[in-house]
Amino acid sequence: MSQKPASVPAKTGHNRIDHVAVGAQTLTQGVNALEALLGVTVPLGSKHDAMSTHNCVMQAGNSSFFEVIAVDPDAPDLGEVVSFARGDRTWRLTVPADGSLPMGGLIPAFIEWSPGPHPSTGQQNLGVSLKRIHLRHPTPADLHSVLDALGVAHLVEVQEGPASLAFEMETPRGVVILD
Repeated sequence: MSQKPASVPAKTGHNRIDHVAVGAQTLTQGVNALEALLGVTVPLGSKHDAMSTHNCVMQAGNSSFFEVIAVDPDAPDLGEVVSFARGDRTWRLTVPADGSLPMGGLIPAFIEWSPGPHPSTGQQNLGVSLKRIHLRHPTPADLHSVLDALGVAHLVEVQEGPASLAFEMETPRGVVILD
């Protein structure tokens, strides 16, 4: 009889894409690059003081949101993170001890928001929505097995190839692939 490792969350039927975060050297660079691709300007969001970052955010359809994130040049040096909170919002996030996500960064982090409306409800809807996530991995069966154990395999398309991640977005300019 096999058992799931204690770190694998139980399948609840509620697993879905919460948000997609795209890192950029600066927010301006990230917003400009996405504007050229998507045809919309992602609005300024807020700061993550505990992480020394700031972001721009918009809805991505299906009760999810899209985030451009960059190091906040005005933030103090990073210290020990005790909890995550901003205003009246709190959340719990899975973060591996070494900070890197497993399987070449293709295994997602899991987030649990405090009670209340999802953060996407307060963000501007610019007509952009996440349609599909494409993952490539040298051993796709292994990746799919882990994603299935986590209850999120149905959210992505997995193919064989060098480890990579791409987002298929419906935009005012049509379908765009961010990779």
